[in-house]
Amino acid sequence: MSTATAAAKRLQIPRIFTASCVTSDGVVDPLDQVQWKQFDSTIKGVEGVVFQMSGITAPASWSQLAVDIAAAKYFRKAGVAKTGHETSVRQLIERVARAARLAGERQEYFATPVDAAAFEDEIKYLLVTQRMAFNSPVWFNLGLKEAYGIVGEPAGNWCWNPTTGATVPAPDAYTFPQVSACFILSIKDDLMDIARHV
Repeated sequence: MSTATAAAKRLQIPRIFTASCVTSDGVVDPLDQVQWKQFDSTIKGVEGVVFQMSGITAPASWSQLAVDIAAAKYFRKAGVAKTGHETSVRQLIERVARAARLAGERQEYFATPVDAAAFEDEIKYLLVTQRMAFNSPVWFNLGLKEAYGIVGEPAGNWCWNPTTGATVPAPDAYTFPQVSACFILSIKDDLMDIARHV
């Protein structure tokens, strides 16, 4: 494929939800248009308190349950500069949306830098307004290297090497993070093989 053909197939991202973010003075971050509020979170189980955090910054429109889930399950709990852990939904959303944009830019998905910025902003808007949500591994793992320099030990992930045209073991846990949750392993298509696995 020629360079011109490849460039013509790159993504153009129209601003649908964030069109109002484009002003004569530039582009306003969609997260700057959100009213933020401080929350505290306490989750109790049969044995007592299982999670507690104070001073969580989250959209004022979010329910207490949504804040509890984001803070308890998805905030990074170690390795974050200054605070040691994530303390706001904004950090979480910026980490994930920026990493998705950077991955797209590295692989030359976008037609222009303007399209890449629109892609990131649209994701931010959709996440902060709860019009979309990723599956858990995205929230857990995506963007830890880009946002905080966290790499971790190799965790068995594999990635595509475009230079060699082969899949290779990932060098660490977060350069090519695990962002999917379900795996299907094949079983030979015969009744005897199925019977051995039941």
